[in-house]
This record gives sequence, C-alpha cells and structure tokens, in this order.
Amino acid sequence: MEEVPRHLAREDARVDCRTCREALSARLDGEPEPMASRLVDAHRSGCPACRSWQAEATAVSRRLRVGPVMPGPDFTHLARELGARQESAADPTRGGPRARVSSPPDDSRAPEAGHAVA
Repeated sequence: MEEVPRHLAREDARVDCRTCREALSARLDGEPEPMASRLVDAHRSGCPACRSWQAEATAVSRRLRVGPVMPGPDFTHLARELGARQESAADPTRGGPRARVSSPPDDSRAPEAGHAVA
C-alpha cells in the first residue's frame, strides 16, 4: 500500500493535467508519485490529452533506454597494421630487427677477477 499524505488521499481531491503529468512522469521514472495513483489514474482515464502525453512520454523513455546502437569508427585496418608490424619485428627474414633473446648468465664463462671485459 502506498503512503500518501492525508490531504492528497481524499476522494474529492481534484487532479489537474499538470499534476497528473507530474505523477505519470514520476511513475515512469520509478519515483514516488506526488499523490495517490488511483486519483491520477482516474484523471488520466477521463482525459485524452493526459493519455496521449503518457503514451508519448513512455515512447520517448523507451527510445532513450533501448535506442539503437550507433556505429562507431572502424579500426580494423589499424589492428591489422599493428599485427603486421609485430610479426615483422619478430621475424628477421621479413626485414625487421632480429629479436634478441637474453640467456641467463653462465657462471663458468664469467671473467676472472682482474681480467678486463671487452
């Protein structure tokens, strides 16, 4: 049961179009309505202008929430070019620099103390 202030819950409370649309907008956004839903619904059922407003507001909200995905720029050519560059750099037969693989130091080949290293 919804909580509604007593002065808004009276059966004789009048709902004008502005208040009805404010309540319908709140309902559409999942926010608390400013008055009892049954009063808003009673006004809307007898007011073609508010029914039309609600239909249009619902359609706009839906389009904004689930609108089409706009195509973005195509970067496929850049990805291919980058891949080709990486392959070329790793393959010395394709003109790229030779990959240098470092080996772990071999202590048996370490220079002896006192010997110069070229």
